[in-house]
Amino acid sequence: VALAREAVHNAFDDALIANFRTRVAANAEARSLWEANKAEADRLLTVPTSKISLNPRGTNETLEPLILAWRMTDDKRYEQKIYEILSALCDRPSWETDLPLTKRDPVWHSDLGMGMYGQDFGRASSALRDVMTHAPRRKLVDGYVRGVVAPVRADWQITPELSLMLRYG
Repeated sequence: VALAREAVHNAFDDALIANFRTRVAANAEARSLWEANKAEADRLLTVPTSKISLNPRGTNETLEPLILAWRMTDDKRYEQKIYEILSALCDRPSWETDLPLTKRDPVWHSDLGMGMYGQDFGRASSALRDVMTHAPRRKLVDGYVRGVVAPVRADWQITPELSLMLRYG
């Protein structure tokens, strides 16, 4: 089921994009910022996905210009690059960023870097959700669950009871 294009997104929703387009048209500083962002997004299009850093402290700097360019222009090249980056992250055997944690007793399977990945991944996949078909969406969901959700649940042993306690106090 396709969602309405005007649905709220985790980042760069339709209202914010419309507001920014108005500001870009009327304000030289906003136009300059947009042009710099688009130039970075265009540069990223030329970088092979295999050469793009998937470091959790760098994914936002990579994904954000592409997301904004996609939402501002609807240019499918940005959409495709975002998907390629997310797909590459899903293909990683682990999303762990702090390997010493794997040597702890008991072993930890999750770390703060995973949270950064999760946040950036959520924003990027939200930007694409209206245009993805079932198979690509399923790949991203499965990768996210395997990469972030399952390790966090394993570390914190989140039972239904703990889940309710965390939610409602």
